[in-house]
Amino acid sequence: TDFQFYAEHACKIRTKDGVIAPLVLNRVQVRFLKHIIDQLATTGRIRSVILKGRQQGLSTAVSAYLYWWLSQHPAQKGIVIAHEKKSTEALLDMYTRLHENMPVMLKPTTKYKSRRELSFSVLDSSLMIATAGSENIARGETLQCMHLSEVSFWPKLFAKENFNEIGRAHV
Repeated sequence: TDFQFYAEHACKIRTKDGVIAPLVLNRVQVRFLKHIIDQLATTGRIRSVILKGRQQGLSTAVSAYLYWWLSQHPAQKGIVIAHEKKSTEALLDMYTRLHENMPVMLKPTTKYKSRRELSFSVLDSSLMIATAGSENIARGETLQCMHLSEVSFWPKLFAKENFNEIGRAHV
């Protein structure tokens, strides 16, 4: 239940030096995670728009948190959408690294893993990864978690066409 403990003891990331190492949260990541955890405790949901500087580790923190949530809670479905294929592949690599390096006692059984989805069999939870502009990415899905990256660079009307109420409210 303590995400910071989980991150530092279970999550492995590629550092800027090219080394696979535990995710030791920096000051910016800790502050952001406190904000979203408090919001979840207070409202029962997390909604956060991050206007960020580069290289602060927030995409890493969000990815680790989303992986933790989906891999430790039953019947959850999440999606990660990036603005371009290169970013989608980088995020997929991050999630794959988190999963493959997870300690056995915390690593959920995988139903299947593809270039588009990581599915946990016993939990009946999964994570889809996509690039904005692809057709009907989220249509017909019941999603509990979303990491929408670089939305300002998405094709015009993409969010509106794929996320119904979210699109009408925020596009």
